Amino acid sequence: MQRRLPTASITHLPGIRGTRVAVIEPAAVEREALAFMGYGGWTSRFELQRFALLAERWRTRIVVPEVPGCSARPTRVSARQAVALARGDFRRLAGDMIRGAAPALSRPGPTLLVGYSMGASLASAALAVASRAELVATHIVLVEPVAIQRWSPTALIRATEAEDALAGQYVAETMAWEGAVLPPEDDAQAQPHHRDRLSMTLLGNALRHERLRGDLRAGLAERPEASVAIVRGEQSLLCPPKAALQLAHVIRQQGTAVTDIALAGSHPLWHSLDQVSTLATRVKASWS
Repeated sequence: MQRRLPTASITHLPGIRGTRVAVIEPAAVEREALAFMGYGGWTSRFELQRFALLAERWRTRIVVPEVPGCSARPTRVSARQAVALARGDFRRLAGDMIRGAAPALSRPGPTLLVGYSMGASLASAALAVASRAELVATHIVLVEPVAIQRWSPTALIRATEAEDALAGQYVAETMAWEGAVLPPEDDAQAQPHHRDRLSMTLLGNALRHERLRGDLRAGLAERPEASVAIVRGEQSLLCPPKAALQLAHVIRQQGTAVTDIALAGSHPLWHSLDQVSTLATRVKASWS
């Protein structure tokens, strides 16, 4: 039987520096999440359909801010954000994105932080600045984090190109769902979007630095009750299993409850609604 995407209300609000903030509201809501997209992601129908699925499965209201430099409208990172990103530091950008999303957030705020790929770095940085940003997150979900080891420019580019070549098979799995849409580049009905070359270069280069672990540990030091789920593809080149397991070990030694969730597949598994459905079930099980 063909699977069907759940119905969810999606609205768009203004974010920082001309970006948009998408708000996904399922029929039933038990919690709120702040979610960060991967490199090159913006609030397209293709991107948001996976959050609609997560919102329904988790009964969670999900707020998704765009990243300056890749958005529905022309945007770019600020000078201060650029300086921080040149050091591999996502904290200033994450803090600014939280402030931009604040009008869309309820009080006392999201209890769940979610991030895929580059978004995992932003989610970890958001946790590190959570006290200043008045976040009360108690669950963190990192899907295919990249900045968990140091990368040379050549190694990161090669791994990215190899992973990008596999994306088509995951998109094909998504298109088997009733109501699913294609990626913007293949969707004739997709709205135009904009990428700022310098911003994208800074964002990509920031992933070369192994800063995620430090941000995560700093944020968790203030939240001993928090839990972390690390979701990874067993064949991933951008989230190497050895580095992911080492991250889980270090966080667990700090006294945090950590769940390692290994899925069959590679980095673009996020593009498959089959895989997103599986990770939704397994992440939810880790909360209980």
